[in-house]
Amino acid sequence: MSKQKRRISILMALSLIAGGNAMTGPAAAAESGEKESGQEHIDIARLPDPCACGLDKKTFKLINHGDWREAAERLEKLTATDSGATRNRAWLAFCYMYLEDLTPLQELKKKVGDSKSAGGEEKAMVLLIAAFEAITRGKPGEAEDLLKDLPRSQTNDAFVNFALAAVSAKNGKAGAAVEYCKRSIALDPGFAWGLRTCGYLELRWLNEPERAEESLLQALAIEPDQSEVREMLVTSLVGRERFDQAIDVAREGIKVSPKDADSYARLARIYLKQWRYREALDLLEKAIKLDEGRASFYRSVAGIKRQQGDLEGAIASQNQAVALSKDKSFELVELAGMNDAAGHPDTAILNLREAIKINPENNTAHMRLVSLLIKRKNWQDLVEEYRRVLKTRDKDARLHYHLGEALEAMDRSDDAMEEYLKAANLSEHDPRPLRKLGAIFVSRKEFEKAIKYYTRALNSGSVPAVKDLVALGYCNAQIESYLHAEAGFITALALQQFPGYRGEGDPRKEDIIRSLASLLLIEGRFNDAAAQFETLYSLTRDSESADTDQYLLRQSRALSSRKSEDVKELLASFDKLPQKNQAGFRYALVQALLRLEKTEPAANQLQKVSEDEVAKEPRWLVLKARASRLGGDREEAASLLEKALSIATKGRDEKPAFLAEVELERARLAMDKNDLDGAEASARAALEAYSRMYASYLVLARVSNQRGNAREAIGFADKALEQNPYLTEAYIQNGDAHMKLKEFKKAADSYRKATEIYPASVEGHRKLLAAYKSLELADEIKKEEEQIARLEEIQ
Repeated sequence: MSKQKRRISILMALSLIAGGNAMTGPAAAAESGEKESGQEHIDIARLPDPCACGLDKKTFKLINHGDWREAAERLEKLTATDSGATRNRAWLAFCYMYLEDLTPLQELKKKVGDSKSAGGEEKAMVLLIAAFEAITRGKPGEAEDLLKDLPRSQTNDAFVNFALAAVSAKNGKAGAAVEYCKRSIALDPGFAWGLRTCGYLELRWLNEPERAEESLLQALAIEPDQSEVREMLVTSLVGRERFDQAIDVAREGIKVSPKDADSYARLARIYLKQWRYREALDLLEKAIKLDEGRASFYRSVAGIKRQQGDLEGAIASQNQAVALSKDKSFELVELAGMNDAAGHPDTAILNLREAIKINPENNTAHMRLVSLLIKRKNWQDLVEEYRRVLKTRDKDARLHYHLGEALEAMDRSDDAMEEYLKAANLSEHDPRPLRKLGAIFVSRKEFEKAIKYYTRALNSGSVPAVKDLVALGYCNAQIESYLHAEAGFITALALQQFPGYRGEGDPRKEDIIRSLASLLLIEGRFNDAAAQFETLYSLTRDSESADTDQYLLRQSRALSSRKSEDVKELLASFDKLPQKNQAGFRYALVQALLRLEKTEPAANQLQKVSEDEVAKEPRWLVLKARASRLGGDREEAASLLEKALSIATKGRDEKPAFLAEVELERARLAMDKNDLDGAEASARAALEAYSRMYASYLVLARVSNQRGNAREAIGFADKALEQNPYLTEAYIQNGDAHMKLKEFKKAADSYRKATEIYPASVEGHRKLLAAYKSLELADEIKKEEEQIARLEEIQ
């Protein structure tokens, strides 16, 4: 072929990349229906025989098309009578290398011997055969060393340069490989496979798509029916969104190979990228007529029908893909997706089970089956699926975690905990299984154990999580470890405000403030609680929780100030709550009213508690007894407590805190009767039932003070303060004991602490006044008398 014709061919090919308007060649012929002129392709018939690579025309064409098996079979026949290292034998060795067929390659190497006695071309062929054998053995470096001995006379040989390109590529030297390919092509302009190799390296290794496309277009100019080259070129053009050029190349492929199903499928894939579903579907139907046995064609048709909303049609086509495919597991996963989308989840599950049966390692099938089983709440099958996978992946923390979730959904919490613990031990920096363990222990009211796991969760990550701090705050509050609880909530609020902190699934700021404020209320820090509820209400006044938060604010204000008007507002805000919310808050309201010595409104609320409610929650009996005691009806109080004690004794193992609460109220009733022995016995019984019933120490402190055992009273009061350092009554009992010991300064300090915590306590201020009088502190006496007068006036 003349240089002029070669130049025309390249220019024609480049016009496709440039997107020029003057379209020529097969693409233009496909558009216009004109006959192909033949000028844009190299005329193979006019190439020399043998070619510059040393192959006859028929073998050369097989090589140019990448038909390596057929080329090897032809070369085996052609070299059957050869002796020594001929060029055909070297090409046969290349075919074996490409096919990774080591045994015949090693036999061929033995036949040609070594290169010691050979020279010139023969020596070069011996070295090429040895190099190809080394590459096939996985020793590309050895192959590179061998070719360093090539005779200089062979440096301008097309085949030798192509062999050097192959060895360079195997050694990861893509740039050098491309240069050797270009030299080979320059020496043999008809070497289409050399151009294909050059394009492949430029595209995949050097990331030079435009140069790669030039090389691939030149290869097609020589061998227009080279399907693999056309596929690479189209893929590159589509990747760069050069859709018009890609379509031109694909249409040319149809013109060149109208009986090749892949030609139609190739153009269909481009149309799919452009959402041209109807045109793509028409092309795929043509491809199927030419080749009915291709699963990929049916899969593509199924995908189009699914996009068009024809789910039943999609399922029918995908079923054909399953029937034809060698990778049925993959196709079944696709079919499952279509069945699920069509509202056939049970069929989809069967598809996925079959996919897993065929290929147990199909992780996509596993994940989709898991998703469907969760959606269907089919927990038993989900557990079985996780256990199946864990047989081969027992060290997978994630699988153990999800198995734990499935078991927990089946109410098999003990089994779930076992899996969560395995997950936690396998992945020390994943807090999720630790949180799950903590949550289960919370549900069982085993708060100390929950604290252990939430603490591990808190320490497992590089950054503490708000959710873990809040959980710790809650758990510590449940066991009356108030300082730790408060620290958890306050730290959580601070962390939430930290710049850049992001906590997925964390409680909202207002929920944390509500928890903190409620904790302060329980501790008896009414002023601090009111301040927090004020902040909370400012955030939620326009939300659904506004009425509830306003009620909590007014409750804390009433307890803080003890003003009659604040008590009225408390009752008014309670009445504004929905009935269902009132039922939930009534217990705390009655407690607050009794603390404020408002027995009448407390009794009114208690009358609204039905017998059914009392039967479900016997704690109401204790509260009713307290109201009766404070109202002066001790007999009624005793009767209610006897009934409560009978219930609490039967369930002492399940609810020890309730038994302790009953015994504590019995101790208070005994104190009111001045039955010190009875009070002490009940208080100690309360502590025996539940050691954290710290209010029992206050009764014991009062008993000791009344008996004149001041030091003992101080000890009991201090034990109460260990659990709640803000307990005003404990400071008052301490002060009373120091007064009996005539330690007036210490008594004043204790009373002062009580009034600092609870400024509205008239009792605290009166006790402090008595201590100041004993110390003869005139200024302090005057201030306290004025303070008491103000409090009595507003209360």
